[in-house]
Amino acid sequence: MNKKILSKLALLSLLLLPSIEAAQVTNTQPLGFDAILAGFTQTITTDPIDPQAAIFTADGTPNTNFKISVVENSILMFLQPSGSHDIKVELFKFGGDLDKQGRGRFGATGLLNNIRIGARARVRNDDPSGPYAGTGTLRLTYL
Repeated sequence: MNKKILSKLALLSLLLLPSIEAAQVTNTQPLGFDAILAGFTQTITTDPIDPQAAIFTADGTPNTNFKISVVENSILMFLQPSGSHDIKVELFKFGGDLDKQGRGRFGATGLLNNIRIGARARVRNDDPSGPYAGTGTLRLTYL
């Protein structure tokens, strides 16, 4: 008798769990930094409110809280096309539809179009001028 009751309770609890869809996150603008003069050690910061901040859209489960994070603590951007020099990008900051800790909430439509990320780049005096590019991993976790 007890086994039947436990089985029915377990089934009931599974049926009451909310349905959560996998979120789709799309980068609509890459992170950029202001142009600087080569030959000097400098730190450049792009804040989430700046025009060069990375911008993402996300489509997920309506009326659900989530958190965005950059998986890596830092990302290396490499001189293009040679890859011979790198610049470290770190201290990621969040804005737009996110609070400063990267938390947000999907509304009734489940769509957000202003997820913004800024960061700091450390440029060394021996880094040559030219375009640099790198890739990081963005993670969306439902709360």
